Order: sequence, then structure tokens, then C-alpha cells
Amino acid sequence: MIKRFVKKIKNAIKYRHFLSSLVFKQFKVRYAQSYLSMTWLVLEPLLLVLTLSYIFTAIGRKAPGGHPFPIFFYSGLLPWNYFVNSLVQGTTSFISDSSLIKKIYYPRELSVVKTIAVNFIDFLFANVAFIVILIIYNYSVNWNFFYIPVLLILQTTFVYGLALIFASMNVFVRDIGIIVNTLRTLWFWATPIIFYYPYAGKTKFLYYVNPMTGIIVNYRIIIMDGNPPVIKYLYSVLVASFILIILSSIVFKRLEREFVDVL
Repeated sequence: MIKRFVKKIKNAIKYRHFLSSLVFKQFKVRYAQSYLSMTWLVLEPLLLVLTLSYIFTAIGRKAPGGHPFPIFFYSGLLPWNYFVNSLVQGTTSFISDSSLIKKIYYPRELSVVKTIAVNFIDFLFANVAFIVILIIYNYSVNWNFFYIPVLLILQTTFVYGLALIFASMNVFVRDIGIIVNTLRTLWFWATPIIFYYPYAGKTKFLYYVNPMTGIIVNYRIIIMDGNPPVIKYLYSVLVASFILIILSSIVFKRLEREFVDVL
């Protein structure tokens, strides 16, 4: 299994120029006929955050810890969008790249990697407005912000394993894409994006069964409170990522050989 993982890394390095061209092509296609282009990456979450902030203020709700609503919502919404967009689009990545898969050989998992890379770049651009809001509300950067890349690596590993499994299965059973679209709505409400789920009482089980709960909560601990992440909140994503990386490799290896025939 370790050899297989090392081989994946070597393939990514070997085909790095091919991968970068796929990412560039994806961006070009996505924003080709859009007047505002990548500005939507900033405007869309900004409008949603402002709307949610107005609604919660109007009904007399307060953000946990006395933090401003825009900070609270942004710190959960942006990493969630990166995760769910990577998952949904990653699930259909082999089908989207079917013509390419039929024409030339390349490590097929790069289609999933490409999709996640594109959404990661989207995530970076979407943070522009968030950084401005952090400055407006006088939130300062401290050394604990260096933990954020660690959370991103964990989150990316988790979504890669999950997306690779779904993408492989979706080639043969197209219902998988519909299931994932339904799952993302249910998953959204089971994750503390809009509401705060404490590590106690009835919501405690979410930290054990929902890997994204610990990820989102730790983003907020770092950004809003300026504290280091709480490791116990990350147990679920650590275990899930480890299992998914192994399982996805097995599933992908068994199904990959039939991709061309089915696509």
C-alpha cells in the first residue's frame, strides 16, 4: 500500500505539466462566457454571508463567543464550499473527461486531482473578501494560523479519497452522482456551517461520525479565537482519511481497467 501511494506521488510529479494544462483548461472553460469571471468566487459567498448575517441579527441571534456574524459564517462556509464542490465535481470527473480518457493514456486519478486543484484555487480567490472582513473587524494573524495548511491537507486528503471512490463507481452506476448531490444537502445541515454544534450533549456524536465537523470547528478555533486546533475534534477525519485512501486505491484499481469500455 505504501508503494502504491509513493507511485501516485511519482505519477503526479511526472505528469505535473499535463496536470497543470488540465487545470488551466478547466478554468478557461468554466469562466469563458462569464462577464464577471472569477469575481463570482468572491461575490457569491459574500452575498450569502451578508444575507445570513442580516437574518440572524433580525431575529436577535448572536454568534458564539460574541464574534461578528460575517467572521463566523465565512470561517465555516469557505472551507465547506471547497470540500463539497470538490466532492460533487470530483464524482463526475471521469465522465467529464471521458473523451480524453479514450484518446490518450495518463494516470486516471489525475482527473480527480485536477478537479480538486481547480476548487482549491477557487477557494483561495474566495478568501479575498474574507481577509478584508478580518481586517475590518481587527482580527490579527498569529502563529496558530500556520495550522491552517495542516487542516487543508487533512481536508484535501479526505475529499480525494471519497471523490475517487465515488468517481470510480459513478462510471458504472450513474445514480452515484445523484446520491452525492442529495448527500451534500444532508451533510450541510449535519455540519456546523450556520449553527454552532458544541462538543457536548446531543451534538457530540457529530464529532465522531462527521469528519467535516471537526475540520470546520478547528478552522474557527484558529481564525476566531486565535488558538491552536483541538486534536480530539480531528480523530474522525484522521481515521476516515486513512481508511478512504486505502479503500479508494483498491476500488479504483479494480474498476479502472474497464473505464474505456464503459465510457
